[in-house]
Amino acid sequence: MEWLQNLVRDEQSPATCVFVLAVVILSGLALGQGRYHGLKLGVAGVLFSGLIAGHFGLAIDHNVLEFTREFGLILFVYAVGLTIGPGFFNAIRAHGLSLNLIAVYVVACGVLVTVAVNRAGMPMPIAVGLMCGATTNTPSLAAASTTLQNSPPRWETARAAIAEVAPDYAAGLPEHHDLTPDEKRNLGRELSKLPGLAYAMAYPFGVIGTILSLLFARLIYPPSAVQATEQSQQTGRFRLLAEADLLITRDNVSGQTVQHLLEQRHDLVISRRFRNGEMVIAHPQTDLQVGDIIKAVGSKASLDWLTEHVGEAAAIDLERLPSEIVIRWVMVSRRDLVGRTIESLQLVERFHVQTTRLRRGDVELTPVGELELSLGDELLVVGPKDAVSATAHKLGDSSKSVDLPDLIPLFVGVLAGVLLGMLPLPIPGFPVPVRLGLAGGPLIVALIFSKLRRIGPLVWFLRPSANFLLRELGIVLFLAAVGLKSGDRFVETLVSGSGLQWMAMGALITFLPLVSACLLSAWLLRVPYAQALGLVAGSMTDPPALAFATSRTTSEEPAIAYATV
Repeated sequence: MEWLQNLVRDEQSPATCVFVLAVVILSGLALGQGRYHGLKLGVAGVLFSGLIAGHFGLAIDHNVLEFTREFGLILFVYAVGLTIGPGFFNAIRAHGLSLNLIAVYVVACGVLVTVAVNRAGMPMPIAVGLMCGATTNTPSLAAASTTLQNSPPRWETARAAIAEVAPDYAAGLPEHHDLTPDEKRNLGRELSKLPGLAYAMAYPFGVIGTILSLLFARLIYPPSAVQATEQSQQTGRFRLLAEADLLITRDNVSGQTVQHLLEQRHDLVISRRFRNGEMVIAHPQTDLQVGDIIKAVGSKASLDWLTEHVGEAAAIDLERLPSEIVIRWVMVSRRDLVGRTIESLQLVERFHVQTTRLRRGDVELTPVGELELSLGDELLVVGPKDAVSATAHKLGDSSKSVDLPDLIPLFVGVLAGVLLGMLPLPIPGFPVPVRLGLAGGPLIVALIFSKLRRIGPLVWFLRPSANFLLRELGIVLFLAAVGLKSGDRFVETLVSGSGLQWMAMGALITFLPLVSACLLSAWLLRVPYAQALGLVAGSMTDPPALAFATSRTTSEEPAIAYATV
């Protein structure tokens, strides 16, 4: 068994580094799957696993640990930026201003409480770590750690902070400010442990406190609003589209074209018209008469409107009638089509086909003309067999070319993000230039690139499965490194008086901003109850709270508000 002991103890060995990281990540993911009253740590279990492993002496080379932490952070924030980019800008434009103002208030209020905690005697490196844990915000922990390394605090602040967790080490520090290179390096290592330790102390109540705030919101909102939300039906915004066969019986529709009929509803598509035993593909200029049967696709609300407007539901299903018309899902795999609108492809005019649905991930959208295409989109095409085949050729329809990741855009984005993050930005009044860091730079670049979708031959796209893998790999590497780095001080801090004090301060940072935001939403701004639930969960970036919120209502408004903020 000597070989196993060497594998565990040789911190410089590449095999030891991989082994320790794998042990921490595996045990942390297993810990995160455990549930207590419906709650679970999730990926944050890796942080606690790393803290435990560090306490019992598992360690890897310091330089490897730093690289693992920073590289994992870059992968995580870049993948997140690619995912939320288009939706982020769209949500802000659509209805996000008021919700995001409240979210900004929550963040600013949390900062003010953190500053108050600092003024009460808590050193700032610890107070910032408490804020990161109290808001369950892992990227902010990364930003705090990076900032602490790039801009270390004043000597008195650093010494007081270390004294909170390592009084013996702090007592041995020299009184003067002129440290040797080794003393500076050791001091930096001790300082960089503090945010992770404080994060771990405050994180549990960050999750629980957010859910308690949701229960508080239920108490202060009018009972009628709560009851209406909890008994509401699905809005249909993110559900699969519905379809209906409709018989035209109203005389006022006779003589109208499809385009004229649908002027009031832009989220509907009429794909077929059946008249006198003949079925044809509907296009904008197709005329309609009493007695026609049409196939329509759209949201349930729009289909209900159309049914009342044209007549009644038909007794037959047009898809079951013998016809030369075929239906086929076609994938957008040609990269030069990314960013093009459906209207610009002129599929109806060129191929005489109709597109009735656009599937993007788990969401079905109505393929309206101004909708821009993304790589991997799937269009449901209806038309003659030869025309559908020609349409497939036009769009590419090759899942293999989409599944193969294009690594050049990925690393171009990472490179640009690192350059932006390390770019010194001089700000008047600041003694040193400010940097966005390895959390801010890649995130901003990913948001911009994903919104642009394509620049020349470069397409910023990752399949959802590839993006999820990249994101999860990055966050578990980051959390494992943070836990291992801070683990040797964790238990000592937890069992001492400081640990309990840290937990109390973290609870204040969690609860005070959220309670005041709930009051503001309910009494002053009159935010609907369902949106308030998503607002609270989203402003704290707390997926367990979102799960709790969605369990309280069948409405999708909490998820929409969460994504918006």
